[in-house]
Amino acid sequence: MQTKTYAVALAVLLLATVLEAWSIWTPTWIRASTPASSPIHYSARYGLTQRCERAYLDLPSSSGLSGSHAQAHDQGWKCRSFPLSDRDCSQDRNFCAAWRGASYAAQMSFAFLVVSLLGLLLILLLNGRQRKRDGWRIISGCSALALTLQAIAVGVIANLFNNDERFYAGSKLVGLVAGGIRSGQSDHGPQGDGYRSID
Repeated sequence: MQTKTYAVALAVLLLATVLEAWSIWTPTWIRASTPASSPIHYSARYGLTQRCERAYLDLPSSSGLSGSHAQAHDQGWKCRSFPLSDRDCSQDRNFCAAWRGASYAAQMSFAFLVVSLLGLLLILLLNGRQRKRDGWRIISGCSALALTLQAIAVGVIANLFNNDERFYAGSKLVGLVAGGIRSGQSDHGPQGDGYRSID
């Protein structure tokens, strides 16, 4: 019975650590793109530490047949660090402070997950019931801290997504937890019916 418990705990912690690392170092938190009908296609992907963008012009082919297009000037994805102080923070320092804070929270979450993994490996090597009981308390505490920090990071990014002007209609907040926070509404568009009263 104990072997199954340790194996399940190890598998869950290992999976959580890998997914946390993936969420920190890949630009998969927010995606934005122009409508498919636009001849100029622009896409951007935002991650906690980088932003990637791609733009190209979709030209009709010389045959004139509908549906056949020739893509010109497709440069592929270009990535850079995000947010940059001179480029992304010049108008809104609060945005950058919040984004960096979310990144820091996710990185601390990763650190606590690594400590939990190492603690679990130590439990497997230790003898004695009391040491194992104390080890489980440490693992549980580190895992709870990691979960709390990850929830803070997701909450901050979801708040920025909903309230910052740089995420326009067509932007999507990506992720299972983030999707749950937004209650299934993935398109970022105008709130309400889009009308303002004239005073």
